Amino acid sequence: MPRTKPKKTGIGKISPERMKEALISIKDRGLSTKAAAKRHNIPRTTLRRYKQKFAAKRHNIPRTTLRRYKQKFENIEDITMVTTGLSPNYTINKIFSSAEEEELCNYLQICAKLHYGLSPKDVRRFAYSLAVANQKRIPQSWHEHKMAGKYWMTNFLKRNPLSIRKAEATSLGRTMGFNKPVVQKFFANLKKVFDIHEFRSDKIYEVIKYITLMKLHLPRFKRQEKLLQ
Repeated sequence: MPRTKPKKTGIGKISPERMKEALISIKDRGLSTKAAAKRHNIPRTTLRRYKQKFAAKRHNIPRTTLRRYKQKFENIEDITMVTTGLSPNYTINKIFSSAEEEELCNYLQICAKLHYGLSPKDVRRFAYSLAVANQKRIPQSWHEHKMAGKYWMTNFLKRNPLSIRKAEATSLGRTMGFNKPVVQKFFANLKKVFDIHEFRSDKIYEVIKYITLMKLHLPRFKRQEKLLQ
């Protein structure tokens, strides 16, 4: 026959009806947790745990979070007068302020417009040097690698209108030769030829010359979103 071990404590002997009556007496009748536990013969810690459980469930808040905020404001008589401290303060862990990040974002956009876009690692190194110069509190890993972390880089891109793009490779001769004076000279010569020979539109053909170009390998860099190459 299976053995049955007799209980030595009263754990699990509280009926749901008795627990419900105790919670109702706290909520509707204004009894304290200690008085309701004594009236309904329920351990005070057990009643407090169920009270916090259903309060958190009713407002869709994690029980541990609700308990932490309750301990934080337990000495305040009127909770309705509280205007700050009721939400997590994640900004305390930010390395750069919003204004500093905006300034860094503008600097990266200017570099991209000047055809000197910085690669992701260049941005991380620059962020590290900027944090050290401004005596910011940074993680130890930043000091070890002499650059900002990958998670900081990912979140920085999410917070600012930046994206990673790789420009199309172009020959060095084409890059140096394509400027305003050269283009103006080309169209001036083209106008002279048209004026002399009076070509019709059916006599103008598009000719593409294929040659072997020595193209430069371009790294990816940061530029402004929705900006054409």
